[in-house]
Amino acid sequence: MTDVNIRSLADFKRFLARPGATIETLRNDVMTRNGQTPETGPQAYGTRQVKKLQTNAVQFTGDNWLWFGKAAEYRFSGDVVTIDASKDGSFKDVIEYKLSIQPAA
Repeated sequence: MTDVNIRSLADFKRFLARPGATIETLRNDVMTRNGQTPETGPQAYGTRQVKKLQTNAVQFTGDNWLWFGKAAEYRFSGDVVTIDASKDGSFKDVIEYKLSIQPAA
């Protein structure tokens, strides 16, 4: 597996364009608040690969979409991306993804 080190929104988008780009949901406060867990809402958790990349959004396998916001709504730490789901800069509610590259089958 290739090391992933993301430092900016531009790096994140470049990562998503790579063949085999994969995300795994580590934390999803929005779904948790709505009573969903990995067991009751598997579509919001687990590992997904990029299906389609657009300028303002990415579609993952399972037909999940992530719409890109402003760079201030993201925090980056190596292979982990944290998104401010509260959209107010407080990072009170977050969605956190671990990034990896899966080799081609």
